[in-house]
Amino acid sequence: MVADSTVAGFLQTARENEVEALTQHSNYLKFLERVDQEFRKLMVAGTDDNVVARIMVLAAHAYYLSAIRIVLSGQSAAAFTNLRATMECALYGLIMQEEEGADAVWLNRNIDREACRKTFTAANGIRLLKRDPNLRDLAQLVYDASIDFGAHPKPIAVIKNLEINDVGQAYSVSLTSLHAVDSFSVERALIACLETGLACVLIFSQVFPQHQDSREIHSSASALLAEFHASLEEDGFSWPQ
Repeated sequence: MVADSTVAGFLQTARENEVEALTQHSNYLKFLERVDQEFRKLMVAGTDDNVVARIMVLAAHAYYLSAIRIVLSGQSAAAFTNLRATMECALYGLIMQEEEGADAVWLNRNIDREACRKTFTAANGIRLLKRDPNLRDLAQLVYDASIDFGAHPKPIAVIKNLEINDVGQAYSVSLTSLHAVDSFSVERALIACLETGLACVLIFSQVFPQHQDSREIHSSASALLAEFHASLEEDGFSWPQ
């Protein structure tokens, strides 16, 4: 999709995409709304909570919402940066819950950056999901996808968005930053938003396992993920080879 070569033109095209996408992808948005509801259930704190870990719920939810808006604008690759942050919030919350003193390490990052870097990694968080192999695999899958498809300048994120044309004595090279609303790139990113959001909800349900609501949230989020995958199959969705 080509916007005129000004910032204002780019923003105008992005806004138009958002409006069109609300209708074009209404089915995905219904599922994304339900994921949002699961997130909001996690925002009720208990008296025995790790407060900083509970704050990570708010941060993850904010990144989740921003990723959806970016996707709807057509900036599908850029959205994966926010999806990575969404996942890291959940994994950091899990580390804070499982490792004594980790929240203090995070709060004092400006004092000891090296300790914070060593403690708070995606790998450390995913390792703590060993009691739930299915969730561990899902977390690894969506985190790796976020890196590959846009959170880092990896080949898939860059080369797949290039367009090279022979213009006679030279070649013109451009990179698509705003995809058409009906493109596979946008659809893939919307699927990633939903799967990443639910992975985070499931992780947070383990961060606060002592709460009755957490068990119910785990059950409803698991059921929603299964329902979504079933709907993709019913609609004949398939990943390009």
